[in-house]
Amino acid sequence: MKFKGFHYDGVFVFLIAVCAAAFTAMTAFYFGDKKTAVIEGIIFGAVLLFGFIRLFSAKYRYRRMLSYTAKKLDYTDSKVLSNMPVPVCVCDKDGFIKWANDLFRADIKSDITQMSDIKEIFGTDFDIDFNNYALANDKYFLVDSVKYHKDGAYYTVYKFFDNTELKETESKYLKGIPHVIIAQTDNIDDNPYLSRDTEKAELSGKVLGMIYDWADKFNTVVKKISEDRLMMVTEKSNIDEMIADKFSVLDSVRNCIYKEKNMQVTLSIGVSSGETIKDAEKSARKALDTAISRGGDQVAVLQQDGNYSFFGAVSKSADKKNKIKIKLWARQLTDEIEKADRVFITGHRGADYDCLGAAFGAAYICSVLGKPARIILNESLSLAQNTADIIRSSELGDIILSEQDALDWVTPKSLFILTDTHVPSICDGSEVFKACKKTVIIDHHRLVPGTEIEKYLFIHNPNASSACEIVTELIQQMNKGDRIYESVANALLAGIMLDTKEFVLRTSTVTFEAAAYLKSCGADTLKVSKFFCSDSETSKKINKVIYDSATYKDIYSISSVEENVDKIRLVASKAADEMLRVSGIKASFVLYEENSRACVSARSMGEVNVQLIMEALGGGGHQTMAACQIKDADIKKLKELLISELDKIPVKEN
Repeated sequence: MKFKGFHYDGVFVFLIAVCAAAFTAMTAFYFGDKKTAVIEGIIFGAVLLFGFIRLFSAKYRYRRMLSYTAKKLDYTDSKVLSNMPVPVCVCDKDGFIKWANDLFRADIKSDITQMSDIKEIFGTDFDIDFNNYALANDKYFLVDSVKYHKDGAYYTVYKFFDNTELKETESKYLKGIPHVIIAQTDNIDDNPYLSRDTEKAELSGKVLGMIYDWADKFNTVVKKISEDRLMMVTEKSNIDEMIADKFSVLDSVRNCIYKEKNMQVTLSIGVSSGETIKDAEKSARKALDTAISRGGDQVAVLQQDGNYSFFGAVSKSADKKNKIKIKLWARQLTDEIEKADRVFITGHRGADYDCLGAAFGAAYICSVLGKPARIILNESLSLAQNTADIIRSSELGDIILSEQDALDWVTPKSLFILTDTHVPSICDGSEVFKACKKTVIIDHHRLVPGTEIEKYLFIHNPNASSACEIVTELIQQMNKGDRIYESVANALLAGIMLDTKEFVLRTSTVTFEAAAYLKSCGADTLKVSKFFCSDSETSKKINKVIYDSATYKDIYSISSVEENVDKIRLVASKAADEMLRVSGIKASFVLYEENSRACVSARSMGEVNVQLIMEALGGGGHQTMAACQIKDADIKKLKELLISELDKIPVKEN
């Protein structure tokens, strides 16, 4: 350890005192020579006196050293540094303060010694190599630095400009940045429990009262702008408090009791700031659309960097039957197809029955409009071979192409239709997507933040059970009730049955209406149900995955597939479905490796939102069906990440 200045002198005096006492005591008591002991005491006393004088003159000598150092500086003369109107100090390459002017000692630190480290004053975040802001004595300083070299040593001169007033003004400005909040109430006009307009008005008034009471707690102005929407204006500091409160108004509205019943009313909210109130209002509407596109019952806060923060999303999606929107989409889709000369249709990589069934339904729409359509499919990864066989033997002929063959068929007027996903990078025909100038997306999954939906015709309904349900509604609008091919009806029904677990999950009146229409067109439920049967070997693999599963926190079932398994994605998804059948299990997860990626297939019965869990791990999906893939990771690491996310979810008492 290196001792300097005061510390060095203090140790020196202490050692002298110890030695003096030892020698004097030995002479007096061990040798019995008291006269010599007196002489020694006088000598040692003189030395100790000198030591104390040196010790208490340390500050004076240090100031003299600072003056001497200042004279040696060739950055400028000592008078310039001493008389600068701002605090100044000189540090060696290790950050020890070698010199400081009076203002530095007055405004920043008075009792500096050679052991004073600039990082101890301003904190370990202070970087001696770069200019930055520094905080000391509740003051903000803008730091400027200049390096120089002298006598083989490196020094840095720091100048500190008091910027406290400007920083405080900046802080007040940031806290006062206006934010716009747009909130929309769901499930009041179409609430099945309410038959009278007076009841709807009374419930609406009760919900509005909850929102007004909540807004008042945060000094927020509220204005009703339509029957189901409100606009609020507030400051950034209040938004921070709302975030800390986790937008408790969501829970209040969700738990609203009217006439001794929970009316299942939910609230969707978009929050944003902007350079002007008008910009903030526009961005808040976009944030609200994002919240609704993810299923509603949540808050989407648009950050300044363009990313979203989400709060809520714990209830099931609202059942909204909007025929007007379907009619508009049908008309827009017809226009896009009629403008094209050729149409390419595909879905996500590893096509399932919903993905491929929706693609087949879209191909049927193109045939009705007289436009040639082709379905791009990578059959080696497909999980829907039965639907592929139906397409090849259908009235439309063999319209399945590989991506490479499709690229040779693309023209400047070609249209690209993407089903069951809104992320083009994970589709079977990503190169064809890039080659086509026009794109239509048909999807029911909750919106992935950052998706540039403005570029496409975005036919999106997160409340639908499946992409096949949406396509069936489009066909009904465009066919005006006419029967479709039996092959198309079977393919669409297979997709609906897959995503609803054979009409158990995420069903609505629209789902059953779509299924009834397909049934009337000749769909064979017995034939379709056989699509989901597994062969003997696959069934054994599924059962082994289930057998190896373990329960976590009594409500989660987790299984890891360590060995290589054929058709692992099919096995994992079916095993995850079956694991939900265990009593008390609310969500299931099957982990496996494929193509140097750690993957997880997640399922739930609706109470646990597996989409949010998978999004936290870099994946996505739907509230009851989601997945993720992580590059260059193993199952063990993925399991640790999964459990970490599960631990963040509060467990409700049964």
